[in-house]
Amino acid sequence: MKLAFFNDFTLGVVKDDKIVDISEAIPVNEHNHPQGLLNRIIESFGSYRSAIEDVVESSEG
Repeated sequence: MKLAFFNDFTLGVVKDDKIVDISEAIPVNEHNHPQGLLNRIIESFGSYRSAIEDVVESSEG
């Protein structure tokens, strides 16, 4: 799974040649800067993984 930022730091996952917006799977607040958000996801990936996979599977990107 490759994480990526797009459109002014919206978090997504690369799927084939597109990016799927996964912001609905990751709680974000106004205090999260992009690097902090990415660090939080990496540190707690086990708790986010299934939600991220569900969003990616249900979207074409």
